[in-house]
Amino acid sequence: MRLAGILVLIAVFLLLGAPGSVFSEVKGKAPELAGTDVEGNPVSLGSLKGKVVVVNFWATWCKVCAEEVQLLSEIHSKYAGKDVVVLGVSIDDASARTVKREMRKLDINYPVLIADEKIKKAYETPGPPIPKTFLIDRKGNIYKKYQGYAPEDKTLYEKDLSTLIGKSK
Repeated sequence: MRLAGILVLIAVFLLLGAPGSVFSEVKGKAPELAGTDVEGNPVSLGSLKGKVVVVNFWATWCKVCAEEVQLLSEIHSKYAGKDVVVLGVSIDDASARTVKREMRKLDINYPVLIADEKIKKAYETPGPPIPKTFLIDRKGNIYKKYQGYAPEDKTLYEKDLSTLIGKSK
């Protein structure tokens, strides 16, 4: 019976995402991220060099992701004039139409593309646990990776973005 309870908790964790976040310093070049967003516009991480990029992997069925995208929309608006770009990457197997409907529902105001297998593999996001967010510096290097989300993460995001914005171009 105890094993069944543990298995249920693990399943809930995997389906809903991590309760709270864990961040880690990650060094090295960010893998290329290229494709078209759900509106059909081309998106390429390489074309964003010189900007600080927040790349967020999420899914329409992830409850924790729905909370985090509210913060990311706020960041997108607040830092738009400061060379900060937020880019969402849906790991859904759903159509662009389904993702767009969820974007409207959640009031997401930044571009979102649907990850293909190459992107999922490059960013080690084949599925749960999500959300997973990468902060990428102006030179295209991964500065930090966040796994999961909690409301208090706003302070961490703000601190890290201020650090990255303050670094020379």
